Amino acid sequence: MSPPVLMAVGYLLLLTSWAGANPPGASPDEPAHLTRALAVASGEWRGHAAAYRESPEFGPRQLAWINRVARAFDSVRAGETWSTVTICNSFHPEVSAACLHGPGPPSGSPARTYVGTYQPALYAPPGLAARLASSPEGGVRAGRAVMVAITGALLVFAVAASWSPPLGPWSLVGLMAGVTPTTLFLGSSLNPNGAEIAAGAAWIAGLLRLGRDRRAAHTTWIWSGLAASGVVLAVARSLGPLWLVLGAAAAVAIDGRAAAVAYVRAGGLRARLASAAIAVAVAGALAWEAAVQPHPTHPLGEVVDRLLPAASELPEVLRQQIGVFGWLDAAMPAGAYAAWRMLLVVLVTLGLLVAGGRSRRALVTIAVGAAAVTVGLAAAVIHQTGFGMQGRYVMPVVVAVPLVAGEVLARRRSRLGAALPVRLPAAVAALTATVHLVGWYANGRRQSVGVRGPVWFIGRGAWSPPGGWATWAAVALIGAVALVLAGRREPRTA
Repeated sequence: MSPPVLMAVGYLLLLTSWAGANPPGASPDEPAHLTRALAVASGEWRGHAAAYRESPEFGPRQLAWINRVARAFDSVRAGETWSTVTICNSFHPEVSAACLHGPGPPSGSPARTYVGTYQPALYAPPGLAARLASSPEGGVRAGRAVMVAITGALLVFAVAASWSPPLGPWSLVGLMAGVTPTTLFLGSSLNPNGAEIAAGAAWIAGLLRLGRDRRAAHTTWIWSGLAASGVVLAVARSLGPLWLVLGAAAAVAIDGRAAAVAYVRAGGLRARLASAAIAVAVAGALAWEAAVQPHPTHPLGEVVDRLLPAASELPEVLRQQIGVFGWLDAAMPAGAYAAWRMLLVVLVTLGLLVAGGRSRRALVTIAVGAAAVTVGLAAAVIHQTGFGMQGRYVMPVVVAVPLVAGEVLARRRSRLGAALPVRLPAAVAALTATVHLVGWYANGRRQSVGVRGPVWFIGRGAWSPPGGWATWAAVALIGAVALVLAGRREPRTA
């Protein structure tokens, strides 16, 4: 198989393994997302006001924000979902998922959720699948299967758009560095955030393809993929329209606005149809935000006071973007984070070395801008709700850093001459595949036996997924091997 096929197969297998092996509810806010999905699939999009009581899990400011976005839905009974805020072992990494076998909530009252005002569009497909299940656990797994299909399709488009036969595996290096274990973990969860991140990568990769290959502007599948990724990105979560604009700005920066206008004009009807679909999605998303979604409002002075604390969170934000799982309670060994950070530093450094004036300025601006957007969002929005910043919130646009750096390096690598690290694509593929496996295994151990349990947990777990750990480990291993093979050197005749 060719490198792009191997890479796409690798990601699809890893997504599938994550979805099958992770316990139901063991990803951020998954029980709350299940309630929202079931309600949207039943045609109840807005629900009615609901309130959570004080608890040790929330401070006063956090509870005040939660009760602004909380909704109850008459079409969903509490017995169809989890009515509690967390699952049994959340925030307790020493506790396995065996406690999931305990009794469920009472079934009589309407279910409530603290994501009740979120954008509804991406909840409908998994909700329709979850409606066919007979239990909350079955609903989560059915919904996950749909989200894997959506996320997987977006990643397949990103791979196809990134691939260039003349550049070989070099054209895939940026995407390899951008698709982290967190990307696949969230993409396999019943949570619109995973599809949002994949859509951000696909959107930027498609635009970079147009800038690299002028013939792509006349290709229907490129514009179809851009339309799909743009629509998903716009409607997934509240900041989708902003991510669309920032992602487009990052992608076109290395070639300039004139080149972008030229390939849009060359796209003709295809480009106009894609633009129209995205415009409709953006309009719908903005209308929902204006009519339904509350937003934190605080004095400018308080926002400014939060800038330095927000900046101090950047190392942890990057760590989460690489790979922290569960409810941010399942981490990888320190070496895995160091390896991925090193990969990003090498990729950006090489990109800067080979870049011309315009592309060098663009790459610096994108890297600095990604940090600035993260700090600004944390200070102006997230901290105002009483919660801490999470890396996943900005991943749809932060992925532009490795994608653009990889694009610049692939196009201009010949400027390194004899200093070109010819085996870099193979090394990047091997490193990323290894960290993907390490992340999957670390999460599996945490859920199977807890972080204090045996290092080798397969066959010894207090909790096991349907089909057993060995089955899903084999699927993950095959996926990782496919990624390694995707980075192999092309034959001399290629």
